[in-house]
Amino acid sequence: MSGVSHPATKVRQEFADFLDDARLRPQYIKRRNSQYIVVPAETFEMLVPLVIKVRDIRDEDEGHYTQNSQFPDVIGFGASAEEALSSFKEGLIDYAYEYYERFPFFSVAPGCSEQAPLILRLVSHFERYGNIDSIVTAR
Repeated sequence: MSGVSHPATKVRQEFADFLDDARLRPQYIKRRNSQYIVVPAETFEMLVPLVIKVRDIRDEDEGHYTQNSQFPDVIGFGASAEEALSSFKEGLIDYAYEYYERFPFFSVAPGCSEQAPLILRLVSHFERYGNIDSIVTAR
C-alpha cells in the first residue's frame, strides 16, 4: 500500500489540482519532518462543531453582562441583554484574532490551550460569513 502524503514541492507545482482534490477528501502534505492536512472549511466545521452558549446576567445597577464557560475571559456588557450579547460577540472576535496572531503563545498557555480548536473554528466561521451570529446563542 502506498502512502497518501504529497511532497511539498509537488504540491507547490500543482497547487490548484491539489486544492481540487482536497474538496473531495482530506489531502496530506509532507514537508521535512512535518505533515499537514488540508480540508475544506465545511469539513473542518463538521470535525469541530461549535455552539457558544452565553448567559445574560443582570447586575445590581440594572445593567447586563454575559457569562460563558468556553471563553470565560470574554465578557460583554450593556444596558440591555442585546447590547451585552453584541458586546460579547465583538469581544470574542477580537480575542479569537488576537489568539490566532499569537497562536504559538496562546495555544500552549495554561487555561488557553484547550481553546485552540474552538479559536480555529471561530476564525474559520468569521472569515466565511463575516459574523458569528449562528454559533452564539443566548440562554
